[in-house]
Amino acid sequence: MKGELIENRIVVWNISDSRSLFMNGYYGKPVGITKPKPDEINVPLILDLIEGYYLLQKSKIKVYKSKKQLSENDLLQIARTEYHDFDKKYLVYKDFRDKGYIVNPGIKFGCDFAVYQK
Repeated sequence: MKGELIENRIVVWNISDSRSLFMNGYYGKPVGITKPKPDEINVPLILDLIEGYYLLQKSKIKVYKSKKQLSENDLLQIARTEYHDFDKKYLVYKDFRDKGYIVNPGIKFGCDFAVYQK
């Protein structure tokens, strides 16, 4: 699967890849769909840098910027400039994801992450 880094987000343009990522772990947000059902996804998927870095480390996606493939280290350096305390937040995100939880932004609750079992 392929994602394109645009500013501080990664866009998965391929619709079947978008659907697959969302259905297999609820990664990202489908463009313009607030409460998506997996079978309704027919739009690109937006990943934040933490999700993208996690998926890159797990070899689930490749990330490109201006048609150049980014390495893990390239994306890590970009994420560190875009996120305050990226390394600490990523450790928390990775721990929850590795344990099988669904991790979403927690901004509406006043925290970094909202964590769900399913």
